Amino acid sequence: MIPWRATTCALAVALVAAGAAAQSVTGTQGLLSVPTARMHADGTLVIGTGYVDRAYSTHQNGTADYTPLYASLTFLPSVEIGFRFTRALDAPGTQALGDRMFLARVRVLEEGPSWPAIAVGAHDFLRSSSRSTQFFNALYAVASKRVGLGELSGWTSAVDLHAGWGTDLIDASGHQFVGPFGGVAVETAPRGGLVRQIALLAEYDGSTVSVSPRIEVAGVVLTAGIQGFRVPIGAAAVRVGL
Repeated sequence: MIPWRATTCALAVALVAAGAAAQSVTGTQGLLSVPTARMHADGTLVIGTGYVDRAYSTHQNGTADYTPLYASLTFLPSVEIGFRFTRALDAPGTQALGDRMFLARVRVLEEGPSWPAIAVGAHDFLRSSSRSTQFFNALYAVASKRVGLGELSGWTSAVDLHAGWGTDLIDASGHQFVGPFGGVAVETAPRGGLVRQIALLAEYDGSTVSVSPRIEVAGVVLTAGIQGFRVPIGAAAVRVGL
């Protein structure tokens, strides 16, 4: 399975374009795993990949590590839709292209001076044959609010706060973000040069606490963290303005 990992990572790097994306490993704009109410600019295409350990996987009942490969499009500009392939690593048998799923989010309220942005979303909500093919179902609402911190040690910083609630109302084999979830990102201001931005992320996805740095290097956003303070998790994403 090493060639598959190398292929997806190489594809992400090869698709570098102007700007980058704070995309989660699940395929939507977010933190490490959880989605947020943030949206890209109208007409933004994001392509990314990642890695998730089986210890915190809903894919194939947690029997294999997996890597997602996804593309999402933001338009109107308060709607994000995406499609994701999920490939199990070191799994027996033939997988063809792997598990396939759609995701969609709508921002229903833009952020204001004293109120957060709010978005609602759903992942893996279409059923191809039976509930057993829906490993990543999610149905949720999430709010996001950015708080400026001024100048800290020479870096203009901000804290982006996120809080959401998800349900398992849709009958599926696996669910994500059930109950309360959320997190925080401590961000530096964009800078010139090779390294444009660094952020520190912490999140709770409904069952697990994870932490990670995120860095934008030459137009590619790389996230590499520790899920549940036990196993590695990571993502790489780039974006293209259409």
